[in-house]
Amino acid sequence: MTNENPPIAIPERKYCSSCSRQKPVEGGGLVACANGAKRWKCADCLAKSTRGKKTVPKE
Repeated sequence: MTNENPPIAIPERKYCSSCSRQKPVEGGGLVACANGAKRWKCADCLAKSTRGKKTVPKE
């Protein structure tokens, strides 16, 4: 009998342009900048900065 462990699901992470850290993708989103570019923000930074503003939908 072998003792195999099931694979562990590793959450996808992305670089947050606001806090400069690798954060989980879940809850984050793309935000339009003043120059028209889009950048990704984590859920924490998005909650702190948007306060009712709409984010750019995921493509």
